[in-house]
Amino acid sequence: MLKTILLASAAVALLAAPSFAVNSANIAITGSVAGVCSITNATTSIDLGNLPVDATTGLYTGSQFSEPMTGTVWCNGTSNTVTAVANPLITTAVTPLIGTFTNRIDYQLKINLVDWVTLDTASSPSVTINSLAPFSYTSNQNSTITTENTTLPPIAGNYAGSVVITVTPGP
Repeated sequence: MLKTILLASAAVALLAAPSFAVNSANIAITGSVAGVCSITNATTSIDLGNLPVDATTGLYTGSQFSEPMTGTVWCNGTSNTVTAVANPLITTAVTPLIGTFTNRIDYQLKINLVDWVTLDTASSPSVTINSLAPFSYTSNQNSTITTENTTLPPIAGNYAGSVVITVTPGP
């Protein structure tokens, strides 16, 4: 009987012992990074000063300026675009009589946007650079602004234009 009790106690002990079977789970960790672009430390203003006109005809005969246009541009996408649009110099001082004076001075801008491009407010005011791999670029080179001759005398006043640079990330 003692032998039976000992065997029964051993069987119960075996049943109560924890199981050491190995189990595992594979947990997938995922994430994503959104396409992002940035422009920092960009030139915010360029003053061309007094744009002289011919004292006899009143026409503006154009000038060339070498101006620093700096900034850092980067995009982490795989098919990014950089677009630049140049807007002419315009004065809102007075609306000119058609055919007598002009309130617009066009210019050509050569600028380094990852690569050198030329914008002309009279004929090709925008440019887009497509399909760029992820990039980071810092421009610290002078750009050239060449104001174009006017066929009519420009109205006196303050003129303002702009260059708008847009960077768009790819997927």
